[in-house]
Order: sequence, then structure tokens, then C-alpha cells
Amino acid sequence: MSDHENAVLARELGKLGRLGGETGGDGVGAAWGTRFVAQFLPVERQVVEVSVPFGPERTLRSLLRFFTEQGRVLLDDNDDTAAAQATDAAGDSPFPKISGVVGAGFFNLNPALVHVELLNTTTTDCQLQIAAAAKEGLWKQQTAAKAADRLVAWLHSEQPPADDGGLSVRR
Repeated sequence: MSDHENAVLARELGKLGRLGGETGGDGVGAAWGTRFVAQFLPVERQVVEVSVPFGPERTLRSLLRFFTEQGRVLLDDNDDTAAAQATDAAGDSPFPKISGVVGAGFFNLNPALVHVELLNTTTTDCQLQIAAAAKEGLWKQQTAAKAADRLVAWLHSEQPPADDGGLSVRR
């Protein structure tokens, strides 16, 4: 995981620490402490390849809707430098890609950084690679896998009727 991705995940965990600290009294200290500790947590990854039975324009619209409704989109031109650099850290590619942060794990409280790249497209279908990463503590929540599974379920709910081929998933 790049330093930039690590910074995004630590910052997102710090937001949760601040919220928890506000209920107990010291939100700023809790946010700082959570960010500090998050730097040392291991990162779990999940990569999934998915075929969707619709073209690239509809696929990108669906992915954008997923990130805006379930979390937030990381944009290259965002004021958030760490988020922009994390998007860049997904790698240079000739393929279209979109990145975002979504909650996953226990009660969707653990943030996961998700990169989606359209690998192969035609006018009627797309091959996607979903790469999710999340910090995991002592109790493994399978956050990265759950984030990827949530996105696959979202894409499945967006698909056309069953005789159009359906969704194909490869892990």
C-alpha cells in the first residue's frame, strides 16, 4: 500500500475516532490518537474481477452512484491532497478508473479504499477489476472483502433482466 493510501485510511479512521471522542468529551484528541495508531495497523487487500452485462458509460455512472450513495468519491482535483495522491497511487493505466472510500466491516464503520478499473469494454459489457484495501486491527473484520462484495452486490442489483447473461465474478 502506498503512503498516500495509508494516509487516506488513517484519516478516515481518525474521523471515526473524533466522532467517538465527542461523545466522551475530547474529539480532537481521539481523532489524533486514532490517526496515529492507524499508521501501524496492517492493511488487508481484496482484488475481484467482475464482468457486468452493460457498456462502459452505464458502468461508470453506476460506480459513481455507488460511491456517492455509499461513501464518497476520491477525485484527482479534490482539495484533499492525500485523497488525490491515493487515486494516483492506484497506478497509471490506459483504462478508465474510479476510486472511493466506503464503510465496511462491523456495522460498516471501518473505512475501505476501493479502486475500480474498467479493463476490457465493449458496447454491451465490461470487465472490471475491484481492488479494496482497509486497515485491520486485532479482530479481523474482513473489511476489504466486504467492501468489494458490497460493490459486486450493487452492480448485481443494477444489471438488466436475467436473460442478458448476468454478472460473472472471479476472485
